[in-house]
Amino acid sequence: MRCVEDISFTACEEIKCVEAGVHIDDEGHMLTIPVYLYDVCPCREVIVGVQVYVDGRLYAMKTQKVYTGGCRYCRKIHEKYVDDFYFLFTELCDEKISIKMLAHYLY
Repeated sequence: MRCVEDISFTACEEIKCVEAGVHIDDEGHMLTIPVYLYDVCPCREVIVGVQVYVDGRLYAMKTQKVYTGGCRYCRKIHEKYVDDFYFLFTELCDEKISIKMLAHYLY
């Protein structure tokens, strides 16, 4: 793993885009986790997180903000597809892998 540069945010800077390239090293494995939300309120923003644990230790985490959509007078959205979350494993995975998923409404 190569660190390209230190990243810092200035006051009131919400988003930063950093361009970087990477060289291909060895072989790896990719874990794909499709994420769905069930029975969510319409017209709300939700932050969704997926944590991957290897042998009980946190290995990687990814978060994403999603807008539930729908209409204000709808009661609940039964099923909302968020996205596929991808994780890279750079070594052989003989260990026990588990995932934890989190979701919270934003105000």
